[in-house]
Amino acid sequence: MAWDKVVFLIRHQGPVVIAGIQGVQSTHTQSCPDSVGLQCGIALEADVQRLLLSEPLFARLTGQIGDFLGRGFALSLRLSNFAANGAGKQFEQLGAGLSAALDAPGPHMANLEINLPAGSAPPDTAWQVCSERLGVGRLTIICDDAGNVDEGLWLRLWRLRHESRVSIALWPVLRGPSRLLPSELARNVEPCMGLQVPTESAWLAASISLPMFIDSNSRLDASRMQAVLADLISSLDAAHDSARWPTPGMQQDAWLNRRLAVQIDGVGDAVAMLGLDPRDESTQRRLRHILRQVRGGLTAATRRMARHGHVLPAIDAGNPVRGIASGPVRDRWEQRWQKAVERGGVRHRNLLTLSPWALFPGKRAERRYFALLALLAEADSCVFGGRPSLASWNSNDFKHFYQSLWAVRRRVEAKTLVAERL
Repeated sequence: MAWDKVVFLIRHQGPVVIAGIQGVQSTHTQSCPDSVGLQCGIALEADVQRLLLSEPLFARLTGQIGDFLGRGFALSLRLSNFAANGAGKQFEQLGAGLSAALDAPGPHMANLEINLPAGSAPPDTAWQVCSERLGVGRLTIICDDAGNVDEGLWLRLWRLRHESRVSIALWPVLRGPSRLLPSELARNVEPCMGLQVPTESAWLAASISLPMFIDSNSRLDASRMQAVLADLISSLDAAHDSARWPTPGMQQDAWLNRRLAVQIDGVGDAVAMLGLDPRDESTQRRLRHILRQVRGGLTAATRRMARHGHVLPAIDAGNPVRGIASGPVRDRWEQRWQKAVERGGVRHRNLLTLSPWALFPGKRAERRYFALLALLAEADSCVFGGRPSLASWNSNDFKHFYQSLWAVRRRVEAKTLVAERL
């Protein structure tokens, strides 16, 4: 299969782009003859109050940041545990310390992203410090808790909408294709794609453009799409085997979870190409069916690998039989567990990724496409990078968009919780 260079690791001619994120360096070139330089990302977290009270801890963190940036890695830093009062002053103090320790601002800071929980430092104050004192590449406000986003914060976020390097993320739940693995919290954001992830998790990613599978008769070429998905999973899995990760935590996570993020782009473009109305229930049913076909193809590929003896280590680590003493009871439970693994065993913990911005056609965030936000419930993970222009929105549109995302996310979390209890 021929591939097409867009970003990151590997290029081919076609609808698929393979990308390495979360700090991987890979020597994988099988069926990928035109390897290119890899942009690498690492997601770290720091306790603000501890940093400001401990010079050794602060020096250790700035040393890490300087080392990673100097080696060409993209780095995101989630700052948490601000004081209840005076978070803005704390952020300014921290920014001054980082600026002095890292010789900022400067071009070397362009690969640094700061992630802030909503309700901590005011986003306008934080962005002023980040852009003027640090010169960082991005600022992401993580709005995981709707209770922390009051009317004043909405207004501040709305006023920053024209800043292309400021974004909002609010999808802290990670799911996967196997019921043998629980959902996870994703409180950080990696700096290359804007994927919401656990701190120091290790991912390989790819993006697929949905319109590439629509023929001249406005029909979906499902068989070609499934073939591409199977080939993609095989290539990404091989890349995991040859990857070298920059931190011990990422090395452990890569071995345990073998995470993939297969991002489906161009959903809104496909709707426009097909001449459909995104507000029609029939359109939403059709798209949901397509995304479930995608999920089915990805899941079938990872389960085939598991059936050939490559079950994800995280599944084996969760074997409940480990805590049962030897004897007939343990033997019976072991048989049950093995049957469960045969039915639900996988090679990769996460697969399908969607972005709310992929639901809009082109670079136009048309309000009528808000109706497609419910499709995000089909994803394992969510990406918030690549925001289009919001020039046609007003403040009520802005607020409605993010509140709609929260509503979809809450339904996903409730469904996941019920599934785990069952």
